[in-house]
Amino acid sequence: PDGRLMVTQVFGSQVTAIDVDSGQHTAFAALGGGIAAPDDGAFGVDGTFFATEPMNATVSARQPDGTYRTVRDDLPGVNGMTVSHDRRRLFADEFRPGGRLLELDPAGEKDPVVLADDLAMPNAFAMGPDGALWFPQVLAGEIWRYDLDRRTLERRFTDLATPTAVKFDAQGRLLTSEGGSGRLTRIDLATGARETLAQVNPGIDNFAVAHDGRLFVSHFT
Repeated sequence: PDGRLMVTQVFGSQVTAIDVDSGQHTAFAALGGGIAAPDDGAFGVDGTFFATEPMNATVSARQPDGTYRTVRDDLPGVNGMTVSHDRRRLFADEFRPGGRLLELDPAGEKDPVVLADDLAMPNAFAMGPDGALWFPQVLAGEIWRYDLDRRTLERRFTDLATPTAVKFDAQGRLLTSEGGSGRLTRIDLATGARETLAQVNPGIDNFAVAHDGRLFVSHFT
């Protein structure tokens, strides 16, 4: 929310905040702190930072006062994470064969709600301008839409080269990283037309869209 780029480091076991204008790096959740092997993260409405720990089947939280707590510790392969537009609802998915799409209680008091299961390794995802959840199924090379009101799943786009993440820009256009080809692709939701925004090395893991529209890409290789 403060405009810094948050980088989760699953092998470095740290969350680093980067000022993208000055280049300054700050440990937001330092090595040895309360978040271990974070893979994805999102901020709640009160400034709490939630992070997935796929190696530990855990979702952790760093609260605004700098203290930590465990939200859940029984979610195998939990990986992708996003929040609703008002940042009050928390969602995660499991990057594993047969993985699930879940809504989590940010307080960690209620059991997760299973929205979908038996998925083909879903990964980083986002809520679209339509209020639905859009997510990649990495193994299938597809992007799916989950309607939260109707509780229905719909396959929307196919033939993608290992799509690892889905986000939306300020204009509400869908962006996806094709890890297998190194492409960052924009897809018109109405027509399905595709445009390559950037070509980098294969192995894209995730990306972020800044407030001013700049794109930041990370690799798992």
